[in-house]
Amino acid sequence: MRGFVLTSFAIAALAACKGQTTSVVDSDAGGGGPTPCDALPVPPHFCVGGDPVPRCNPRPDGSHRWQIDCVPRDPNAPSKPSDSWGISPCPANDCGPQPTWNDDDCLYGFVPKSEPQCESLNRGPCTWNRRCQPKPCSHEEGTCNTLDRSRLGKPCGGDVQCPEGSSCASFSVNIGEYVDPVCVPGDPCELLTCVKGTCAVLESYPAQVVCGR
Repeated sequence: MRGFVLTSFAIAALAACKGQTTSVVDSDAGGGGPTPCDALPVPPHFCVGGDPVPRCNPRPDGSHRWQIDCVPRDPNAPSKPSDSWGISPCPANDCGPQPTWNDDDCLYGFVPKSEPQCESLNRGPCTWNRRCQPKPCSHEEGTCNTLDRSRLGKPCGGDVQCPEGSSCASFSVNIGEYVDPVCVPGDPCELLTCVKGTCAVLESYPAQVVCGR
């Protein structure tokens, strides 16, 4: 698993929720002060595609609970190495048995098909973690990346080679939407249309086709 860093914004949001019952507010309410969730634990999950922000949301039974919303990072926000924490993988045995996972911890659920990871935050103790996903994209609203699947060839990789003029590549289309390595004729980026950023081919075998910033 690739390591990544949390911005100071994400850390401050999570730290405020753990042990500070008045500094974190229901941002949906648009004001400061205490919330109905102050006595409740904040889910410790991180995000893919954004920073984790706890929100105190009402439930169908009239109660409230903290949920992690994944807020897009501000590309203009200043960041310094001293403000970032690193996450590194740990051996699964170092985390012990997995906890019970509740999809309702995340405002939009966990990343589909994601596996729990045994990880260490800033060289701290190893714990089990999962990733929340941001608001899913919408094809109707034109917020999803799209892939021309009509030009995808046979599966490849390992001992299975592609014909001349084709390359073996996987595609990360949208969060939770992944295409295993297949043979692709010509330039793989001709198949992937990115809503934001540009298509990029990461150097590896098989190649990895993604929408970059």
